[in-house]
Amino acid sequence: MELISSLPAVDIFRQKHEINLADLAVNKIEKCAFHELIDPHLGFESDDGVRTMTILVAKLAFQCLQQDTETRPSMDEVLEALKKIQSGKDAHEDQEMAYDDAGILNVQQPASPDLDEVRVLRNKRLPVSIEDVTDFWTSRPTTPNVSG
Repeated sequence: MELISSLPAVDIFRQKHEINLADLAVNKIEKCAFHELIDPHLGFESDDGVRTMTILVAKLAFQCLQQDTETRPSMDEVLEALKKIQSGKDAHEDQEMAYDDAGILNVQQPASPDLDEVRVLRNKRLPVSIEDVTDFWTSRPTTPNVSG
């Protein structure tokens, strides 16, 4: 999130519920307020390509921020998704990374005969929309560690 927002991970001067960038990002992404999250200097408002790519990165980051480990993508899946975003390929048309009709991202790595078990695990459904993961998201308060 730091890369697309240009914001520090922790900022005690932000509103209490947004001190942690992860909390701020989840709040903005749930509201589809990408323009409030993404650094305008990246060209979000003026370049459709940048807008598309940064929104895809934000949605991927949203998946990574989920509390439930079962709903978070693996690092291999994150890498594959970032490569697709970088290449500009439309995820809706790609065979290895595709969104189904319900808006669920399905990521499949190329098959390897030795890794049947891994292949089954990698072919899991990942939530891509806010609605798909809000049931899993639980809010927990954060308090700064103050010594004294």
